[in-house]
Amino acid sequence: MKRLRGMLSIIRPEDCAISSIAVWVGLAVSSRRLVPSRPLPLLMWGLSTFFLVAALNILNDMGDLEIDRMIHEKRALASGRISLRLTERYLLGVILASLLFAFIGAMVGKSALPMLIYIIGLGLGLLYEIKLKRLGFLGNIAIAVLFAFPLLLGGSLERITLLLVILCSMAVVNGLAKEVINDVKDLEGDRGKRPTLPQWIGVKPSLSIAGTLIMATVGMSILPLTFVGWSISYIILISICDAILLSVIVLSFRRPMLAHNVHSLGMLASLPAFLSLSI
Repeated sequence: MKRLRGMLSIIRPEDCAISSIAVWVGLAVSSRRLVPSRPLPLLMWGLSTFFLVAALNILNDMGDLEIDRMIHEKRALASGRISLRLTERYLLGVILASLLFAFIGAMVGKSALPMLIYIIGLGLGLLYEIKLKRLGFLGNIAIAVLFAFPLLLGGSLERITLLLVILCSMAVVNGLAKEVINDVKDLEGDRGKRPTLPQWIGVKPSLSIAGTLIMATVGMSILPLTFVGWSISYIILISICDAILLSVIVLSFRRPMLAHNVHSLGMLASLPAFLSLSI
């Protein structure tokens, strides 16, 4: 049972599920329909995204094993709940599952664009784990781009609209802020192992950059109204999201760990706001 719980926790199932939902949100925004006209391609690409995010999370824990033993010792691999050998086999199975669902999605969807976006996302994720993670801020940018991947993938099942591009841009900018705050949170564990932004310029300047990025995201959240008009549902939902994000700026200077968790909540809150644009 302990091993099964470890295998579940290492993939971060909540991250996988949110990413899968974001694929649906991307399609809904692009098609302006909550219910897809062809649900099977959405289901396949949603499952493919779920397992892709799971694979990247496993790779992340394998690559960060030594760091996690110092600052995240409760994680499944770092704590020894699952072995490295089992994790390697598990990773292979998860990647194959993602590829299988992607192939089925491409076949039933009869479009090459989702597969192209999937391959780019997979390649960027692997490149991050192999190389970019050790390059500090460049790695942050790569992860920030991957935050927009599910939305873009979902939109590609219908068509990529300017509105969707704006939402993806918001996800990238906000994701970059989140990664910088995460580097502040993990400063001691990263020291001497990878050159993160807080090590280059200091904690307060890094948090100031993160705060600027968050404010830019909040400013960008007005832009969708130029496409849908004065949508009351969007205004209410995005205002809640913006309020959460703005609170992160204050929290980050005092409690980076709490700020990181609240930031995740703000990003989650953006999904129903984005989804309301399809109504």
